[in-house]
Amino acid sequence: MTHRGDRSRNTKTKIHPDIVLRLVENPLRRRILQKLALEARYTLDLSKELGVSQQAICKHLRLLEEAGLVSSRIQKSSCGPPRLYYAPTRHYSISIAFGPSMFEASVEEYRNNEVRAVMKDFEKMLSEIPSLSEKMEALERIVEETEKELDMLRARLRELYLRKGLAERWARSLGKV
Repeated sequence: MTHRGDRSRNTKTKIHPDIVLRLVENPLRRRILQKLALEARYTLDLSKELGVSQQAICKHLRLLEEAGLVSSRIQKSSCGPPRLYYAPTRHYSISIAFGPSMFEASVEEYRNNEVRAVMKDFEKMLSEIPSLSEKMEALERIVEETEKELDMLRARLRELYLRKGLAERWARSLGKV
């Protein structure tokens, strides 16, 4: 596989949160990123699956690549000319909470050492499990347990946002008296 570095931004450069938010506000770009998160894809494949013209897919991929959120590589094809495959280059978490007494917005980029540590743990855990069926069961358990934990964390986060917002609101109202 050949990496096309000519159009991809340096992935070590920090991207401003507003750029990430601007890029993912578009529903088609979110759908493209969702597909790319599962596996590297080429434009015709995405076009057919998403029911959108290749030209539109290319336009959105170009914007994502110029921002450094995806990169492209040329891969030989067994049935035709080489294809240009795209894949995400970074890990992000976006959170927005707002209401009458609060506003919180954050875009967090995962550090490479965090991603590597999780990948290393998974590789170690999987290498210690002998059979494929046991590996699948372990992974399914991890997904299920992680979803439950994330649900609990989201509930706690909602509570904390509300508490902070109400405290700030009360502090402002007491300061005006």
